[in-house]
Amino acid sequence: TDVLYNQELAGQLCADYLGKNHRGGVAMLVGPGAEDKARAAGFRQWLKEKHPSTRLIGELPGGDLGRARAALAGLL
Repeated sequence: TDVLYNQELAGQLCADYLGKNHRGGVAMLVGPGAEDKARAAGFRQWLKEKHPSTRLIGELPGGDLGRARAALAGLL
């Protein structure tokens, strides 16, 4: 059997956690897969609707972690 989960809901849960525990800007790493894109969409929407004081300041491709960290350092 396969065990699957709702990627959009997972993104919403992440947005809730950050929205309740962090004020200011956050950046997001997005992987290349469809599941990653669904999770990112849920995160974006929920953060904007439910936690407007926490804003998304950037999105980066999550495939190359070293390059993503360097780019995140440039954003912050």
